[in-house]
Amino acid sequence: MNNRPEIVCLCGSTRFYEDFREANYQQTLAGRIVLSVGFYPHAADKAHAGHVGVTAEEKRQLDVLHLRKIDLADAVLILNRDGYIGESTTRELAYAVVMHKRVEWLEDDSSETCFAKAAAFVEHNHAEVASWVDCVTARKP
Repeated sequence: MNNRPEIVCLCGSTRFYEDFREANYQQTLAGRIVLSVGFYPHAADKAHAGHVGVTAEEKRQLDVLHLRKIDLADAVLILNRDGYIGESTTRELAYAVVMHKRVEWLEDDSSETCFAKAAAFVEHNHAEVASWVDCVTARKP
């Protein structure tokens, strides 16, 4: 029997800094291990006192790191405030679906639109999605 608490990875635009903080708090109180972003470029003044920047290469590395967090998670919680998901969140949602992760929503009423956006991402980014599948296949014993 596995007594490990469920792991949830928060995904969403870093402009919703307060949503990340609230979700982290609520999910932790619910007994879940919470994985989240470590850098908020759209909320640097709130999260990092405005003293932290990021290069394009560092942003790419952070995006890849977040996919690895999704690998560790049992579920993802999409912080789709007002139905919004940006490019990075769309990629993370598509990745989570391809990796068979359970998807949960901050706002259920926009989930269909968000899934459609993720499906379009998969359709137009075959090479990237294929690399995800290859990576998973390579990890299996």
